[in-house]
Amino acid sequence: MANSFYGGIKINKTGLSHGVSPKIFTPAAVAINAYQQAGGDTAPCIKEGEYVKKGQVIAVSERLAYLHAPVSGTVVRLLLKDNSHYIVIKSDKTETCAPAVPFAKPISEITPEEITEKIRTMGVVGTFSNFPTHIKIIASRGKAFCLVINCVQSDPYGSFVREIVKEHPKELVYGARILAKAIGVKQVIFALENNERKSFAALKSVIGEKDKLISVARLAPKYPLGEERNLLCAVIKKEVPAGRATHDIGYTVFSAETVLRIYNACAEGVPVTDKYLTVSGEKCASPANLIVPIGTSLRTVAEQCGGVPEDALCVYGGAVNGKTADLENGCVTKSTSQLIITQPLNKKTQACIMCGKCITHCPMRIAPHTFIDGTHRPAWAKLCDMCGCCEYICPSEIKLLDIIDKRKKEESK
Repeated sequence: MANSFYGGIKINKTGLSHGVSPKIFTPAAVAINAYQQAGGDTAPCIKEGEYVKKGQVIAVSERLAYLHAPVSGTVVRLLLKDNSHYIVIKSDKTETCAPAVPFAKPISEITPEEITEKIRTMGVVGTFSNFPTHIKIIASRGKAFCLVINCVQSDPYGSFVREIVKEHPKELVYGARILAKAIGVKQVIFALENNERKSFAALKSVIGEKDKLISVARLAPKYPLGEERNLLCAVIKKEVPAGRATHDIGYTVFSAETVLRIYNACAEGVPVTDKYLTVSGEKCASPANLIVPIGTSLRTVAEQCGGVPEDALCVYGGAVNGKTADLENGCVTKSTSQLIITQPLNKKTQACIMCGKCITHCPMRIAPHTFIDGTHRPAWAKLCDMCGCCEYICPSEIKLLDIIDKRKKEESK
């Protein structure tokens, strides 16, 4: 039987965009928020009126990942809004690229420190977390002995991760070897759901049967398997202690897209300028996986798939824990994963009936219903990862995520 983790929920996959190769498009303009990662802003290093090439550095930091032009064109505006810098570039539609800057010598001759710095200057951050990848590598070095590559697409509407695995197995395996060297691990495990047969076959065709470094783990599909603590629990049958990082018990987890970006940065010398994402949902006219330049308007992304009907709701993020998309002001970032164009739920909230379902399905083993009246334990606010299982399963349709988020903000002051 495939490995799993405590709690969680089983959700039927929609199948709306499965098996669809990502499409690439170039918008008329992009508005890039220089605050693209956890830890702070980056400083623009270009001027209004300046022509930039795709992949050219446009914002820098001494300790964080760089930011690069997602399109070629003219910088039409630099502005400061909500304490963040925004860079607006009008595309010339030529896709003129800055020269690639791969390593000048074989990867076998590159030091872990050189790999880490290359990852930073090429703008690689966590696919879903926005956490700077180079910082996570440094934190894992000397502590982790095993690297786990997260190839799971546990959200029912998403499918871009499985397409990355099926279409880029060679790049993922090579990228995993690069990352393994940067951290200093002796074992690499690709983790994916056991119903992803094509992805498994693609990886095994590259890895082979006698690879001493890399193996593949097949896991029982369940939401939120993609969260790294749940994933690790399923892989090693051991929970990460509360308040501890995964590398504290010898493991570190990176997503498949992040590993692909590491390959692009180190082997090809190509920075992060775009984002894989899925647009789907019951009200989506043309569901698709897309490769979208960072800074593209969310409305423009939705329009690539038929737009948002007047009677539909557009959700940014996951089906279980997503938020209503800001189509007018929102733009694609390095951690955007999907847009769901669906039917409004029109929930009718009732009083908690103390059924305990939220407790049974919580992967973090806390009691979500106690946040309603504030009787929760102080540590639970930090433990909650906002996966949304409690709200999804609640028969009273209580908006638990909003309540917990409010408590988190109150207790963080």
